[in-house]
Parts: sequence; structure tokens; C-alpha cells
Amino acid sequence: MDEKQREEVALFRFGVISDLVCTRLDPGTMAEMIRSKSNQRWHIPYSNRTRISASTIRHWMRL
Repeated sequence: MDEKQREEVALFRFGVISDLVCTRLDPGTMAEMIRSKSNQRWHIPYSNRTRISASTIRHWMRL
């Protein structure tokens, strides 16, 4: 994967988690938002996958 592709993936990931990390949320709201995001279908750059697991979203938030 070249630099441009890595940047596209990073921007996609930030787009998924931005409302979770840029706002103070109570734990219940955070859990519900993560659950909602994990139930959506996504167009993930350079991937055939269309789902993002809740654990992956939490991992991206820790990076």
C-alpha cells in the first residue's frame, strides 16, 4: 500500500471514530454509538469488507 492509500485508510478510520473521540460521551451513549456503527455497512477503502466490528472501532479509538 502506498502513502496515498495509507492516508485514505487513515482518513476513513478517523471519519468512523471522530464523533466518538471528539465529544465527551457517557459510557452508555458511547457503547450504543459503537454498536450502531458496527451494524452499518461501509465502503472501506482497499477492502472487500463492508462491516467494522465493535472491537475494531474500540481499537482505532485507542491508537
